[in-house]
Amino acid sequence: ALAHYFAQLRGDSPGDALNRLREAFMARWIGWAMQQNNGDVLVVCGGWHAPVLAKMWRECPQEINTPELPSLADAVTGCYLTPYSEKRLDV
Repeated sequence: ALAHYFAQLRGDSPGDALNRLREAFMARWIGWAMQQNNGDVLVVCGGWHAPVLAKMWRECPQEINTPELPSLADAVTGCYLTPYSEKRLDV
């Protein structure tokens, strides 16, 4: 139901220049992830972007220069819940 809602809301609108840049960036990484994973990839994005990204990632080059990341052997990691007080986001 939500996919249909956002597809109708977005329609054929290309979005503004900033959204087009953001979507191109997201689509490239989705394409890269699809190539790396050989399976399903979960994409978390705003509903406005979903209809475009579902089509756009297939058209993007899938070679991306990924940065060399430092070793995480000595890193301290964790997962944290971050509270927020934005009432309009609280559904």
